[in-house]
Amino acid sequence: MVSNNMVTMLNIFICIVGFNLCMQRLSKMSKTTTKTVIRLQYTLWLGAFVASGLSSLFLTGWFPTELPQTILGAVILLYLLFGAGAWRYGQPYWAKPSENGIKE
Repeated sequence: MVSNNMVTMLNIFICIVGFNLCMQRLSKMSKTTTKTVIRLQYTLWLGAFVASGLSSLFLTGWFPTELPQTILGAVILLYLLFGAGAWRYGQPYWAKPSENGIKE
């Protein structure tokens, strides 16, 4: 069986890496060059990584980090890592707003 300390350390590592990925991508975005949905998506993921990491650090005695929380963080992190190639040189085409002025 996996100990709770190992799960907590793994969750903190996942949260730090996910936080950094979200911050890097958010730094490449602006209101005029990125769809609102994409900016909101990365902002929510950033908040989820922060909340999960803080719960691992400060609420371990009262609310121990559970394995499903760590697995969910790992799945989101894998999703972000698989999309890293698209963000390597800036925003991908699907993150940019449409040219006809219609907000999506």
